[in-house]
Amino acid sequence: MALITPDKLAELLQTLPQSSPGAVLLFGDAYLCRQALHKLESALLTAGAVIHPIDGEEENFQETRNSLATFSLFGGRQIYRITDSTLLAAKAASKDQWAKVQKARESGQEEGLRRALSAFVRSAALTPEENLLTGMSAEDWQKTFDFERPAGSLDWTRSVLQALASRSSGASAGEDPGEQLAALLQKGLPSQNMLILLSSTVDKRKKLFKYLKEHELVIDCSVPEGAGTQAKNAQDAVLRNLAASLLQEGGKQLDNQNLSVLLDRIGFHPAALENELWKLMLFVGEAPRITRQDLDTLVGRTKEEEAYALSDPIIRGDLPGALIALANLLEDGVFYLIPFAILRNTVRKMLLFRALMDSGEAGLGPRTSYQDFQKKVARLREEETWGALLDGHPYALYRQCSAAGRLPLARLLFWMRLLMEAELRLKGSAVSPALVLHRLVVSMLQSGPEQPSTLAKSSSRITISA
Repeated sequence: MALITPDKLAELLQTLPQSSPGAVLLFGDAYLCRQALHKLESALLTAGAVIHPIDGEEENFQETRNSLATFSLFGGRQIYRITDSTLLAAKAASKDQWAKVQKARESGQEEGLRRALSAFVRSAALTPEENLLTGMSAEDWQKTFDFERPAGSLDWTRSVLQALASRSSGASAGEDPGEQLAALLQKGLPSQNMLILLSSTVDKRKKLFKYLKEHELVIDCSVPEGAGTQAKNAQDAVLRNLAASLLQEGGKQLDNQNLSVLLDRIGFHPAALENELWKLMLFVGEAPRITRQDLDTLVGRTKEEEAYALSDPIIRGDLPGALIALANLLEDGVFYLIPFAILRNTVRKMLLFRALMDSGEAGLGPRTSYQDFQKKVARLREEETWGALLDGHPYALYRQCSAAGRLPLARLLFWMRLLMEAELRLKGSAVSPALVLHRLVVSMLQSGPEQPSTLAKSSSRITISA
């Protein structure tokens, strides 16, 4: 059939029960996938269908394949829905799967460890064997999973993999279950059988994806990430469409200006937007319109949005924007040390990135691309020295790194001096905290040669000792 986006689904659903495909793939944002899946299944169930849910991390592929290829004794359409499918997982997702394995092991969750390790192995199209991971060289590990082999012994994986192997009757080693499924679909399923796959990420180079895109139905629920103009516009369009649908369903109105305020406070979190809108619609009762007062009463800013709203104009040198962000935080009743901590952490990270640039060891610079930055910071995070220092959203860190390369070192050092002076006033004087913070922001971003001569003459390089 084709690859479509969720906004095109309503039109397709009008004819789907009569001419449904043999398989449907939904991938991308988890919330948008769930919404599209609900609409899809509702249309299919209306025409008469039975849904067989399958957990992708628990899936026995051989059993699933046999079920798909077998005529059912029961009437109606038989829908086999695989959630969290690993059949289309990209190698890049293997590292995230391994992080889940480590987390489950550290927390002592035996069932969680078994599930996570099974998903990790399946993400590389491998079948469980007792010595699968322990017998893999560092070179083979890198080639198979696309990240470095973890340090230390992996002997603890043997017992888990042995138990998984005893239960597995899937494809043999070297056979990609995804390719086997593509071959099965190409051969044709019994007319009453249908497959639905849900996956957060997909490798578009895989044969299964190419087949589904060309011959079946693929619903792309992905949304561009980042804070660039193109990504922001795409995110905003998704949220506004969702808000319009929810408001229509609830029979309420929210003007564009107040909707922009709501989206600004929530950020790109579709599930949170749905929760907040229903909360607002229930709060206003019989009133037809949601007002700004209703917003201010019920919806506060998220911590992530608060931090970004203040740190971003500081990085850009936008004094009016920084003062507006500070005023918004204080109006929301945020404790005054939180805006101060946001400013302090922003400057500390910028100094850290400046030190990394000057040392040359990390290969970072003011013109490093976002993709290169992600890879280099990911490697630094694996080191004990830098892991805790490089916390935060990757794009926010990238912005701080880029700004650290552009701004004079003297200015960054001067900002630290201003922060220390402001902290003393906040914790040891009777001056209004709001006034201290306002003066701090103005002093940081005012134009002119505000740095003392001693700082202006300071070294252009700094070093950090572990």
